[in-house]
Amino acid sequence: MEGDKLVFTSVDESTGNKLEVRDTYSDITPTSFTDTLEAGPPGGPMKKILTVKYTKQNSTALQKDPCDAALTQAEMNECYGQNFHKADAHLNVVYNKILTSMAKDHATAVSSNNTASNSYGEQQIQKLKTAEAS
Repeated sequence: MEGDKLVFTSVDESTGNKLEVRDTYSDITPTSFTDTLEAGPPGGPMKKILTVKYTKQNSTALQKDPCDAALTQAEMNECYGQNFHKADAHLNVVYNKILTSMAKDHATAVSSNNTASNSYGEQQIQKLKTAEAS
């Protein structure tokens, strides 16, 4: 401990050279702390590598899976099976809405196409009648 800081030091020789490493935990509160990692030559100046601020999330931010309380494989199977069926039912509702929408769009497109085809056909017949009359 250095004052209100928790400090860990070590010497790393994994690269073949000695490197002093210092990991300092500071600003410690019940809900947060800061972790600062430094490294440098033994007895020499330390260079800051990284600083991370940790904060505890409040319990409402953590959505718990209702199946976490299941203790046996059978309970887990039952719980996740129910979740699957609920999700599947929801997806089926969405899928059917999409199909209905697509069917309406298709019917509109066919109707528009038929109207255009009929109009074109009527124009061609009129041209033939005009040509025959002359």
